[in-house]
Amino acid sequence: MSQVALKVDHLVVGYDKPLLPKLKFSIRSGQKLVITGFNGIGKSTLLKTLVGEIQGITGRFQFAEQVKVGYFEQDLTWEDETMTPIQVISAYDPNISVS
Repeated sequence: MSQVALKVDHLVVGYDKPLLPKLKFSIRSGQKLVITGFNGIGKSTLLKTLVGEIQGITGRFQFAEQVKVGYFEQDLTWEDETMTPIQVISAYDPNISVS
């Protein structure tokens, strides 16, 4: 059985007001998650909350101790625009395995 990598418990995200209803979910090690939706509904706000860039309004979340979080902002740019995000990461640390 795989370990819980992220547990979200009644988390409300937003700035002056909530952008999403309370979120309650968990992601197990090895699972993948896709976050989709229209512009302005809170996708980036949720991610910024989970990476600690902004504080949640209420609720809590916790990553497993061994989880290392990486996050590319949607308007991120780098020197060589022909490179993909995976290539940029690999160039930064060639010991990282990309599969």
